[in-house]
Amino acid sequence: MSTKFDKKKAELAAPYYPAPQTVLFWAFAAAIRVAILATAVVYVAHPLVIEFSRVTGLDEMSTFFVLGLGLHSGSVAAYIAFFAALDHFGWLQKYKLKRPAADQAKNATGLFWKALKLHLLWHGVVRVLEVAALWVIAPYGPIDTPLPAPQELISHFIGAFILGELFLYFYHRVQHENKFLARFHRVHHEYEECESINAEYSDWFELTFLTALSYLSTSTMPMTVHFVTILWKVAENQEVHSGYCFRGSLLSRLGLLYADRAEFHDFHHSNPYKGNFGKPVYFDYLFHTCDDFILQLKEKGKKPLAW
Repeated sequence: MSTKFDKKKAELAAPYYPAPQTVLFWAFAAAIRVAILATAVVYVAHPLVIEFSRVTGLDEMSTFFVLGLGLHSGSVAAYIAFFAALDHFGWLQKYKLKRPAADQAKNATGLFWKALKLHLLWHGVVRVLEVAALWVIAPYGPIDTPLPAPQELISHFIGAFILGELFLYFYHRVQHENKFLARFHRVHHEYEECESINAEYSDWFELTFLTALSYLSTSTMPMTVHFVTILWKVAENQEVHSGYCFRGSLLSRLGLLYADRAEFHDFHHSNPYKGNFGKPVYFDYLFHTCDDFILQLKEKGKKPLAW
């Protein structure tokens, strides 16, 4: 009897990881979904970008700065305002991630103003100068450059999804495991609980490095692809850091939100030395680096990959 009991106890205490083929299936399915949606948006947006340039009389560089920087800064500001409104007015609180009462006051008010000043300086000055330098190194082609065939664009976005997330998983993991890089990443973890303003609250090295990667990853494509990539990444990053998990909502059921990632990454901020390195869950499941999160799911009666 005791042998059976001990075995059952050991099973409950051990993390259960989905089979690798299951994880890869869901990762590839997510990549295809994102790629098809992003491709559709590119095809809708491209003639609008060309018309905007024609009406305003702006050249390629000016159009890129007005639309590219405007879309990034504007969408970040909109998301921060949206989630701040939810907190202030108490809207959609059923989707707010529940935290222990002792943890709810960890993000001090003073940290909000520090983050706000960083955002203003980053979006208003530093990022503008960095992107100007990147334009000199690798300028985009004419605005009216024809779009690749749909299958080529879908392939591009699938590759961007898989390779980008794989890189970010290992990059983020090394930031926690390497003492030198941990000094830079420590700034982002001043927020022990996720809030929308925390999404781009990072050390200057991280901000400039990741911006350069984002720019160069699309510099050989039509400019519209870069604009859509910005909107995609901002939407993901802001929701993942919002402190809200919209699982069960209509938009989530349609595959347009990131409920799984929000819950996953919020756990990482509360437990920065217990894994959960990827914002998408797939690579942590493949490399078995989210034991504590899976055990928490088991305690709540949830299953991995069951959103």
